[in-house]
Amino acid sequence: MAKSLPHDGYSRNTPNLPSTYPYVWIFRPDTVTVLRYFSPFVAHDRFPQTGEHIFVQRDSRFPIRDLDSANYASNTLWVYDPITRSRYPFFTRRMAFSPLYFVQNGQRIVVGGVDENETEQWLLIERDGVLVRPLCAVERRSVHGTKHGFIYARSVDGRTEIMDCDTRYLWFDRLVWAGEGDWEIVWVDPQTDSYGPFRPWVQLAEPIYDQPPPEVTTPPAPFPTPSRCFLLAMPPSSRPSTARCFTCATPLAWTARSSSICRIASASH
Repeated sequence: MAKSLPHDGYSRNTPNLPSTYPYVWIFRPDTVTVLRYFSPFVAHDRFPQTGEHIFVQRDSRFPIRDLDSANYASNTLWVYDPITRSRYPFFTRRMAFSPLYFVQNGQRIVVGGVDENETEQWLLIERDGVLVRPLCAVERRSVHGTKHGFIYARSVDGRTEIMDCDTRYLWFDRLVWAGEGDWEIVWVDPQTDSYGPFRPWVQLAEPIYDQPPPEVTTPPAPFPTPSRCFLLAMPPSSRPSTARCFTCATPLAWTARSSSICRIASASH
């Protein structure tokens, strides 16, 4: 969920848009916390199987294009790890990054951007920050990750082509559908069937940890200890002549507490 908040500098990547952030619900102790490390208006993606979140961010500790010295173009890729509740940069280059996506069953990342020569580039990156290779320079929109790579749309001579890119192989883009007009891919079944193991993320800087959730101050209610031992719900016709406590084996006498269905035996020990 998201809620508009006053502009406080965290949406500097989109200074002309309202300052809006997502929230995280911590089930115990049932608190909702704003995630101020990125804005939904900034390029980002999430891998549902692990809950990992990748996003672009401007970081002055790393090289920045000369063209971007006076604006807020993003020069690093960051990841948020929900297990450690920390975020850190894992890739940087003298580029202005924009869209990025988990691809190939979450094993790799595809990111688009513009280099110092104002040339559009698409890069295929490992989780450990290694550049696998640049991808062919074509238009890509409506990108969705799949089990073996990703699928995307592009416009060619007034029609839309849906392309399948298998990132396990070099220069493998396969046409799967074409139609007249301007089409967008709404949803794709990624058919992801693995939760890893994945390559560990490289950390280009010290992680930034979330503020820990408040301590649970109310202790759980103790399980009530009965004052007496009980033998419950035995029909009168089948009760034994002598009953004993299930816990301490003390002989139990049948009490007068009864109903038409069962009797309750108890002992005062």
